[in-house]
Amino acid sequence: MDLEYRGVPCWRTKASCDVKLIDDASMRMRKTSRLPWQCRLFRPDSEDSQEPRCGIDGPNDESLIYLPHHEYIFNENAGTVEIEVIRQGSDLSHTSMVWCAPKPLNPPSANPGEDFVPSASQLTFRPQQTVEVCRITIVDDTASPRMEGNETFLVYLSSAMGSALSAPHEAS
Repeated sequence: MDLEYRGVPCWRTKASCDVKLIDDASMRMRKTSRLPWQCRLFRPDSEDSQEPRCGIDGPNDESLIYLPHHEYIFNENAGTVEIEVIRQGSDLSHTSMVWCAPKPLNPPSANPGEDFVPSASQLTFRPQQTVEVCRITIVDDTASPRMEGNETFLVYLSSAMGSALSAPHEAS
């Protein structure tokens, strides 16, 4: 990167300079940047020699997707349950996607196919959308009853596109 230095005559009280802003959509940078003090216009007799800071407002801030709770409790006869998935951030102008699925814990207390339907679904957040629903089907085994305690499985989010996963991204 080439730096260009320009002198300003001492009788001038105002001047301008060109600053090239680079779109950081593909980079994970903070939105506050420091400008090199050499580019700053200041009077040599001024005590103000700190670096200037410049905040850049604009899109391209990565949104976050997460589950609002660490734990959910449903009755075994609830059928298909809905679990909210949240998207949050300062730039929601784009589409984001994430996968949601259940899986057994280790060691399992709820078994796929017997206690819940093991299926993954892709959730799509449209621009400005902040809530989407993950549907999980709980299997009621009252047709072949047996003595069971509480059964637990994990619901998790994965493979976010257009956003990043944030904690909690799994819940039991």
